[in-house]
Amino acid sequence: LNLVKNCANRLLDLVVNIMEMASMVSKDSSGKPTRQQKLSRDPVELAKIIDEITMLVRSSTDKGGKPLVNKGVELISELGELPIIEADAHKCTQVFYNIVT
Repeated sequence: LNLVKNCANRLLDLVVNIMEMASMVSKDSSGKPTRQQKLSRDPVELAKIIDEITMLVRSSTDKGGKPLVNKGVELISELGELPIIEADAHKCTQVFYNIVT
């Protein structure tokens, strides 16, 4: 049940990220496109984000139903204690998810 919740949250985050990216592009007074970056600043525990992504990717499949992690490949998260940083938690999650997948 926790995995389903995490997957649903992940999909929601993807939709929100797409909408945010679309809204970041606006036009200045001359009609030229400009980017407006909107980032939140939250306390982020990177170890928790990476552990969650590791668990999610281990049990995820692609559109064809094939596991994202190939047979013979073991996805391991062996992190020591990491500091809590101030960052956009959703963007950090997206970055690490993209790196792992």
